[in-house]
Amino acid sequence: MGIPVFITGRSGTGKTFSTKYLGRDKVCFISVQKPRLPYRGDFEEHYRTDRVSRIIDILNDTDKKIVIIDDGQYLMANEYLRRADEKTYDKFTDIGVSFRNLVDEIDKLADDVVVYLMWHTDTKDGLTQMKTVGRMVDQYITPEGLSDIVLETAVVD
Repeated sequence: MGIPVFITGRSGTGKTFSTKYLGRDKVCFISVQKPRLPYRGDFEEHYRTDRVSRIIDILNDTDKKIVIIDDGQYLMANEYLRRADEKTYDKFTDIGVSFRNLVDEIDKLADDVVVYLMWHTDTKDGLTQMKTVGRMVDQYITPEGLSDIVLETAVVD
């Protein structure tokens, strides 16, 4: 069973930068939104896509034991924006199902594969949680509940 790990935090708190010292040949890096890393260098396997179906293909094709999906909340946000003209709530259901399918595929990976999902947070009613595309998705999916490991980044003076 693959291990999904959520690395959450506000923008600028070091989520992506924390990948700097991982072995360039040991990581499969998937950029959902930003094509560049915040430091010099790159990984041998570096993909750019915001399509869950493509990410699932990459997960199944790579032999790397560490996979990083950077800025994962944009998987939801970009799909929502692509479908902004749709007037029904079906898009929210589809977005939620798509995300759940991604986590299910991670679960099917080998036991020694760790998939880090970098994710921005939002504070609502005094609670910090992973950012999604709205209440309808939040009502049915609590992303944090789909992993045993959720870490939060912070900058402290």
